[in-house]
Amino acid sequence: MENSGQVPPLTVGQKFKVVTRGSFDYIQIPWYGLLAGISQAENSEPGYGQGAEGYGKRFGAYFADGTIENYFTGAIFPALLHQDPRFFQSGKGGFWHRTGYAVSRIFVTRTDSGGEQFNYSEVVGSAVSSAISTYSYHPKAIVLC
Repeated sequence: MENSGQVPPLTVGQKFKVVTRGSFDYIQIPWYGLLAGISQAENSEPGYGQGAEGYGKRFGAYFADGTIENYFTGAIFPALLHQDPRFFQSGKGGFWHRTGYAVSRIFVTRTDSGGEQFNYSEVVGSAVSSAISTYSYHPKAIVLC
């Protein structure tokens, strides 16, 4: 990991600040708008309905999904588990080595003390945020037999 030993760990407050800045960045608005538009065109989750109201509900759900996941994977679980949510690039090896390293960061992360461990923050945080959205504000799927 390139220069990772020279980088101090983030404080709990810094972890929340980084996530807040990223989650409410203006570039997120067109991204969630695009996702809502695709969902509207495909009529996925028909419980939202169509028209401006359906689009607005989809937009809100995408915004909430992204923000909740960002907080759980980048601030809440990293703070509780003393994990560093940042990506530290590999400074050695060719394309395949570096690609393998990047993919491995889904499952392995750096701790605040500089060690490595299973990336509970990413895996469990994603699962928790998905459960929150599925069982709270997304419309219930209708199962036809």
